[in-house]
Amino acid sequence: MDPGQRLGRVYWRGSLDWPASKQRFLEYVEFRKYNKFAARCMVQFLDRFVTRIESPSDVMGVFAKLTVGQQHHLNRAMSAWFKCLELSGLAAVEQLDPLRKVIPKDPVMIDTNVPEDWLISYGAFRILNAACCSGQYGEPMLYGLVGSTWKALT
Repeated sequence: MDPGQRLGRVYWRGSLDWPASKQRFLEYVEFRKYNKFAARCMVQFLDRFVTRIESPSDVMGVFAKLTVGQQHHLNRAMSAWFKCLELSGLAAVEQLDPLRKVIPKDPVMIDTNVPEDWLISYGAFRILNAACCSGQYGEPMLYGLVGSTWKALT
């Protein structure tokens, strides 16, 4: 028996086979109670872009041709798939860690826009006007908004 095979399972010695482990991943997703839309999205991205992973360069090759949005979805799907393989005993942590390291991270965006004081006051005025005219929110919203606006202006 080939040392890479273990009773027909996807035991990794040189490659991870997505189609062969798809059913196990579906069970894992159901067990972890992923949102149905998110689970379907992960499976679709793995179906579309991944067949066999043999080395970290394969992972880099898959991500190299994707847009930023596609990378965002695939990095979550691939991370969940690797976690599934690890927990199922289909691949060892030592084998998955080099693959995990090359999955690109999402860029971190910092909002540097600080609104001017008059813009904060104008926004607060519009919200207060809408709240007072509709009569739905009452005084608690009025006091909360005035307090938070005052804090922002000081």
